[in-house]
Amino acid sequence: MSAPRVGIPGHHPLRYRRWLPLSVSLAALSLPVLPDGLGYDPWSWMIWGREMDHGSLVTAGAASAFKPLPAFVDALMAPFGSAAGDLWLACARAGVVISAVLVYHLAKALGGRAAAVTATAGWLSAKQVAGYLTLEGMSEPLCAAFVLLAVDAHLCRHRRLAVVLGAVAALVRIELWPFVACYAAVTFFTEPRRPKTVLVLVVAVLAVVPAAWFLPDAVSSGDLFRSVVRATQESQGGPLLTSHPGLSTVAEGAGMFVWPLVALFVADTTITVVTWVHNDWVSGVNVQQLATELPIAVSKLGGRHAAVTCGTIAAAPLQNPAVAWALDVTLGHVGISPSGHGVVFATDGQPPVHTHGYRSVGTVGPPSARWALLTTCGTTFAGAASGH
Repeated sequence: MSAPRVGIPGHHPLRYRRWLPLSVSLAALSLPVLPDGLGYDPWSWMIWGREMDHGSLVTAGAASAFKPLPAFVDALMAPFGSAAGDLWLACARAGVVISAVLVYHLAKALGGRAAAVTATAGWLSAKQVAGYLTLEGMSEPLCAAFVLLAVDAHLCRHRRLAVVLGAVAALVRIELWPFVACYAAVTFFTEPRRPKTVLVLVVAVLAVVPAAWFLPDAVSSGDLFRSVVRATQESQGGPLLTSHPGLSTVAEGAGMFVWPLVALFVADTTITVVTWVHNDWVSGVNVQQLATELPIAVSKLGGRHAAVTCGTIAAAPLQNPAVAWALDVTLGHVGISPSGHGVVFATDGQPPVHTHGYRSVGTVGPPSARWALLTTCGTTFAGAASGH
């Protein structure tokens, strides 16, 4: 990604051959150091990636919205089996690192070294970036990285590359699509000769990006707007539930800034670190341990076949994607409310579920991350009377 022409005086593209491998390396090194518990949405993307790898995508019944880029990347990682989660987490955290490098690079080019340090510190100290977006493998830092890559390409007058990078970012956040489409159109009309390649880019942005968002749901669930409906449900939260979604989005974004940044930077960093150590670190370790104990929990229920054929499958809130992954079933097969017969994967610290008629099979895991297993099936499972 070299740039023989510069867009602004003194601006040169980031040395990607140095920083991209370094970002991936730092992200990989973070896996044994930082908590690596995948969040709710990353588990869903992994399951969809595995289903696409098997040629049997099913989004019906899932609470998460389908995001093309994470799902497609996870499909490429699906052949790696149980390592797919770590591979995705490394990619997501690499997005955090390269986005911070790009913030510094662009801010320095536009405003000098002081602006670069302030902007980078503000980005990394933002509560959501330093917290669950990084620890749980969310896709927003990757989106930010692709947007900043597009800006860097634009400043180097590589506008076609900027269109492509912007379109990739729009595969994470569809809100970017209208802006990328406008930029692609402007690029086409400002090109001296209006080559066909630019026209192809414009058409691709206008057609391919929306298709990647809506067609998987339409084909797999029969509902073109399934993800749109899921995003507006109360369980998902967010500004769409307010009376003024646009203003709420602006207010939510403004809340991520430190006002004024220079005066409150130290206080904001202190609050972020304390919150991270007190809450996010502990919860991340628990999620990791819960995921590690799941194969043992499935075995304690008699194995995958026994658990799947017993009846309905219920799991603790927010843990049903992990259970679906462990049982190799679709997201719609694992709910949070048990029926008259089936199996339940409950966890300590989660709200109790109504399990009338279910009998305890035992527990699995340490006190900080314990699965409590229940079933209505009459089969006597090995070790049902003892904990793990």
